Amino acid sequence: MKKALGKVKGESLQTKQVVCNLPEEKVFIRLVQLPRMKKEEIAKAIPWGTEAHIPLKLDEVYLDWQMIKPLKKGLDHLDILVAATPRSLVDSYFRVLKKSGLEPVALEPESVAVVRSLIPADSPKPTILIDLGISGSNFVISSASAIRFTARSATSGQLFNQAITQELKVDEKQANQLKIKVGFDKTKQAGKVYQALEPIIDDLAKQIKDYMGFYHSHASHIHGPYKTVNQGLLCGGDSLLINLPAYLSKKLDLPIQIGNPCWPGKFG
Repeated sequence: MKKALGKVKGESLQTKQVVCNLPEEKVFIRLVQLPRMKKEEIAKAIPWGTEAHIPLKLDEVYLDWQMIKPLKKGLDHLDILVAATPRSLVDSYFRVLKKSGLEPVALEPESVAVVRSLIPADSPKPTILIDLGISGSNFVISSASAIRFTARSATSGQLFNQAITQELKVDEKQANQLKIKVGFDKTKQAGKVYQALEPIIDDLAKQIKDYMGFYHSHASHIHGPYKTVNQGLLCGGDSLLINLPAYLSKKLDLPIQIGNPCWPGKFG
């Protein structure tokens, strides 16, 4: 990493301070409810309120938390977003960054960074984000300015490539090129790439539907006026697959588009 930083093209980096993302599959994020208490008492109560929600011992993780701003007054509890990450993982990231001559100021889950980038902080509407990457997909449902649900699946750009390789009898490099150039367009390449990808995309749609269904059945604790997911945002390298947003929108009867950090939360 130190060598790579010394070869940055264009203007050189002006700071050594960095914020680093933690892999979503290694972070446990939970929304917990605590009795109303003074702010200085919350930190002591977090371990007590979190222990039953994570599969690791508390002395094996770093805990961090954020109080969720209530949407109405008079609630008898506090909503707290808690993140727990294995100490071994965080410590290894710090060691690598330090050895590279960098100064880590924060490490955060991918889902937190994605939500902050793509959804306005004051947006109360439930939104599902699908982060479709080369090695897997992250699903995040955000509502009332807070993460309410996260999940990960094996649906990935690599899975797309494998399906195209098998269907069209091409190597992986050619499969990746076809994925980029043809995408999920039924009219191109005699529909063969479309046929290869269709079962995977349909399964992706089913996952989205199932995750929204789970959220809707557990959304009674949401205190705002919006309890139903009514929009979706795609992000990640393989979200740029041609025709993917339109297909998913039609399949799920839900407006879905590519997220844009320059215009967070804007549809149309």
